Amino acid sequence: MKLSWLLPLTAISILGFCESSWAARLTYWKFNKPLSRLELITDEGIQPEAHFLSNPSRVIIDLPDTKLIKGKRKKTARGTKFIREVRVGQFDRNTARMVIELGSQYTLNPDNVEIRSFSPTRWFIQLPKVLPLDKIADPGREPIAIDVPEAESSPSFPPSERPMPSEGSTPSSPSSPFPTATPLPPVKAGGVVVAIDPGHGGADVGAVGIGGMQEKVVVWSVSQQVAEQLRRKGVRVVMTRSGDQEIDLEPRVSMARRIGADLFVSIHANAISMSRPDINGLETYYYGSSEGYRLARAIHKRLLSGTSLKDRGVRQARFYVIRRTSMPATLVETGFVTGAQDAARFRSAAQRTKIAEAIAQGILDYIQRR
Repeated sequence: MKLSWLLPLTAISILGFCESSWAARLTYWKFNKPLSRLELITDEGIQPEAHFLSNPSRVIIDLPDTKLIKGKRKKTARGTKFIREVRVGQFDRNTARMVIELGSQYTLNPDNVEIRSFSPTRWFIQLPKVLPLDKIADPGREPIAIDVPEAESSPSFPPSERPMPSEGSTPSSPSSPFPTATPLPPVKAGGVVVAIDPGHGGADVGAVGIGGMQEKVVVWSVSQQVAEQLRRKGVRVVMTRSGDQEIDLEPRVSMARRIGADLFVSIHANAISMSRPDINGLETYYYGSSEGYRLARAIHKRLLSGTSLKDRGVRQARFYVIRRTSMPATLVETGFVTGAQDAARFRSAAQRTKIAEAIAQGILDYIQRR
């Protein structure tokens, strides 16, 4: 597709187009002004394409084989002093387009635009420092491609085919019973430091699900209870956020390093298209180490035995907070806010407590056996 020019949004919105035989959807987007970051949730299987154009300076994100929800085919968000606006439109019958347009006196280095995939359905486009026009050479009118990594894979592994850690650990058989009758004894007071990371916060609400359910609200409730359970057992717990605050990923990791955390557990809720309420279940992630896998597996097993969550496996992924930590780390997707079963579970205070208790027990299992 020729991308040396960009249709005005008014032209985009009046294009006639036919529906594709198959098209994914852009289900949610938000421009995070304080962080200069565009956040997207799409159906699974989308691989964005990105370019930079000048005169005026703008970052363009195309979502191939994607359509916008009817009634939302034209939307504009006001920007900041440096960013004029962010807009979305149906560029053609097969492509949804998002445009981040800078102020008329500003530009940026497209090589420093960072695009990250956090799951098969979630993307962040992080803008670099914005510069005055005279501080960077005019790139001309030709589009400049911006590198986009492959989406994080999220295969559904049957129990016998779940990924194994890369450093040679040998987990217990998935079919073996997990002991739950005897409570674990308290650990030595002050002997272990655990960083609990409630995902998102503040203006960053995370995924939005059935009935407007916000991920940040769910995971804050669960995370507080996890921390309380661990403290009762003598574990020193530090939360990466202390309330409804928006905190970027790097400060969360830096805090864990600074306090000398022995473990890092990031708590999230998953999401997919609102048209798929049938997709529910637990996913627990580690990055690469055998210790990370053991931690993820211990929590995963407790959640399966202590709740009615469906098993979507222990998986390896490159999420920033588990990739950049220096201690064993895991990211727990406690269910889908877009799933009919999981959303109902999240709405129940008693069920959120069960999830929290299971996560805490999994952490204690790991501590006792390491």
